[in-house]
Amino acid sequence: MPTPATAHLVQEQENKADEVQISKVTRKMPSKTADLRQPDKKGKEISIDQILDTLQEIDIAQEQKAQTQKMSDLSLEQKAAFAYWLTIFDIRNPRQVERVHNSYQQILFTEIAGDTGDKVPHGYNKADFIKLKSLCALEFIHSLWIDNKDALKQEFMEGKFIRKEILETFKAIDQELFSHLHSVIHILERQDGYDRKKFLQEIETFVLP
Repeated sequence: MPTPATAHLVQEQENKADEVQISKVTRKMPSKTADLRQPDKKGKEISIDQILDTLQEIDIAQEQKAQTQKMSDLSLEQKAAFAYWLTIFDIRNPRQVERVHNSYQQILFTEIAGDTGDKVPHGYNKADFIKLKSLCALEFIHSLWIDNKDALKQEFMEGKFIRKEILETFKAIDQELFSHLHSVIHILERQDGYDRKKFLQEIETFVLP
């Protein structure tokens, strides 16, 4: 019969053997958190800051997606007017067209001049959606590669008309385009409660410099 000391030694050896066996089995088991502990492609472990940044990016992407889903498509009349004014103001670069389209959709859901959406004032051409026409006009001005364009923009926003001396600096441009700028001035000046400069400045925030 083993002594108490001998029995204790045997028990200790058995415990160690069990620990070794458990360790071998554990190493073979797939980790439920293995994906969380995988290093990134650069071989560095993902830090807490990177995880938080990723979560923020996901939140922003989901918010943008939700906002996009809220935006209804343009009406048939707005689509026709959109194509018309882009053609008139010679906005034909595909990226520029896409940018103006995205800007216009955002404008439709932004309160400008006291309301959202866009409208054609009574008595005007069916393509004369005020915000769309103003957006395209400002896009046209911003796209000019001419030193004087700031003077032109100021006249467009504040003047009763674009002075002849300003127009003469743009002889290389089809003068018919300026008649359409005048038509925007004409419409905005005749809308009750409209501050033309403020209105155009708000629209301009959707135009890239």
